Amino acid sequence: MAHITGKVTRQLPALPAGNLYGLQERCLAVESLLLVARELARARSELSGLLPPSEAHALDLFYTRAVGSAEDLRDHVLRAGERLSDFAAV
Repeated sequence: MAHITGKVTRQLPALPAGNLYGLQERCLAVESLLLVARELARARSELSGLLPPSEAHALDLFYTRAVGSAEDLRDHVLRAGERLSDFAAV
């Protein structure tokens, strides 16, 4: 068996400024996440009925932290895109 020494790192390629650093892809990903979050919100009562009452707090925590933060993520991506577009214009 060969022994590999040294540190191996994988760098992701830098996204070009010409496409605003992948802003369209980021927006599409966030909108997809928001769609999933809306579907989870609709299914909350059904999911709650499947869990034992002792797990109700865990479900509430999931909805508060994960599902509820999807809108915040959209705001973050859009603001970052705005900053990057200002930077690309310079």
